[in-house]
Amino acid sequence: MTTAIGSKSGKTRGNVRGKVRNKVRVFMELGKLRVVEMWLGAPLAWSLWDRDFAFSGRGLALLVLAVVTAIGISAAALALDDVTGATDGLDENNHGGGHRAAVRKPLLDGTISLREARVFAGVCATVGLAALVTAVLIAPHRPWWMIALTLGGVFLALNYSYFLKLSYVGGGEVVTLVATALVMLFPYGLATGELTLVVVAQALLIGVWELQTATYANCLDRVGDARFGRLTWPARLPWKGIARMHIGLYAVATVLLVLAVVGTERAWLLGLLALPLLVTQVQQARKGLGERDFGSARALGFRVFRFGFGALMVNNLAMMAVG
Repeated sequence: MTTAIGSKSGKTRGNVRGKVRNKVRVFMELGKLRVVEMWLGAPLAWSLWDRDFAFSGRGLALLVLAVVTAIGISAAALALDDVTGATDGLDENNHGGGHRAAVRKPLLDGTISLREARVFAGVCATVGLAALVTAVLIAPHRPWWMIALTLGGVFLALNYSYFLKLSYVGGGEVVTLVATALVMLFPYGLATGELTLVVVAQALLIGVWELQTATYANCLDRVGDARFGRLTWPARLPWKGIARMHIGLYAVATVLLVLAVVGTERAWLLGLLALPLLVTQVQQARKGLGERDFGSARALGFRVFRFGFGALMVNNLAMMAVG
């Protein structure tokens, strides 16, 4: 009898743990927490800091707080994006019925409620803002312009598809670029009190890489977005305009990469490290522009970002090691 009761109790605890793990996975899907690109700009900024400060307790704490800020605000913005998409029917149109099944939408699955999604977004935003304030308080520098830019970026991110719904009125791409760049600029500005050409070029570069991925994703949804009044660039442009848009982004990315290479002390190293990135971008352009396979081009965009991040990170750490 005692054994049976103990077995039943253990099974109950196992079921509870299983439900908790499932709920955590659902919230991770809602906030896109597996998309590491949304916080990688912070360690990239760290790799450009003075070596002594970078490895000090204060420097490492600032890095962690910058990462938490980026994750919190991004998760809140993406969760609110799903709330709006579920409320107005856009996500059901673009992702329901098996369409783009690789992009999981917990609100469509019924595994989470709108109220839970809003609470999750509120908690994430609160955590992100608390980390931001703490980062400012412990930072060696507090330039007002950097704080103002960062708060502006937070405002834009949280209004991406909620409140002002900037992605519905043609501002989504600007928000993506600015928010991604600020993830790098914010901690660098707090650590050094200034911005250099190198850090701005690298920040804009990761912003453009992220934007390329986002615009290919928007190409997949352009018909549904146009129908529901979400005015992304692909939803507003004919095919020729979409092609010119992507060509323009490739041109901007190339110019920024050249600036990053020229601005480093070991141009040959960054140039060599960037080769896998350039090869992947050629593949991406062939898939996206040549074959109009936007799904594959979007998937290659994540690889572009990670190859590019890796090249910049290794180059920056090499300079830190000898600096």
